[in-house]
Amino acid sequence: MKCPNCGEETPQAAENCPKCHVIFSKLHERSMRKALEAHAELRKEPAGDASSPMFRLFVMFLVTAAIYFYLQHSHKPPAAAAQRPGQEARPAAAIKNPWKLEGHVADMLRGKPVSGVKVVFSAPGPEERFSAETDFRGYYSLDLKPLAEGGYAVELDHPDYGDRWWDAKYLKLNKKRRYELSNQQQPPDESGRRAGKAGTTLKYDFLIFPKELAKEEKRELLGED
Repeated sequence: MKCPNCGEETPQAAENCPKCHVIFSKLHERSMRKALEAHAELRKEPAGDASSPMFRLFVMFLVTAAIYFYLQHSHKPPAAAAQRPGQEARPAAAIKNPWKLEGHVADMLRGKPVSGVKVVFSAPGPEERFSAETDFRGYYSLDLKPLAEGGYAVELDHPDYGDRWWDAKYLKLNKKRRYELSNQQQPPDESGRRAGKAGTTLKYDFLIFPKELAKEEKRELLGED
């Protein structure tokens, strides 16, 4: 998102511009006030005034600009990263040449996307921990601090699912085989780490298994009535 005052790139949820320090809410109020004042002047304008067409065009521009600014700044998305308790979240601008990661989290048994999953990438060190929450598509996106070597350990957390995860490639297996795989003591990919690459967005998709099975699923997989 660009600052409407100076054009500086700013985070979507920012309240003010890091360069010119303008407060977006106040800038929006000022724009709306000017648009309303111009509209009031237009209503007072004599019908035969030769400048009327240009003045009307100017008012339309102000109103359009005010509406656009309102749509850009009237809501704030949830923060993309969270830190350990007691840590202050660092703005994305503080990370130089970040590793950009994205992907989806799906239900390993049913194959459906899972929203509200906390996806955590962590490495040794007090600041190398980043997290995001999946949306209704099961999608997450993160900017990570580049590591000199190795990668980040992955943790997935959701109240309705276990704390283990699998690579999304296992979704190609049939349902019964996926269930059998979920009973293994150590998932094949649970200890794997994920790294990034500067200037490139890498995609990592994960599967998580539900804690509880529906009656139909128990009947299908376990033969229980």
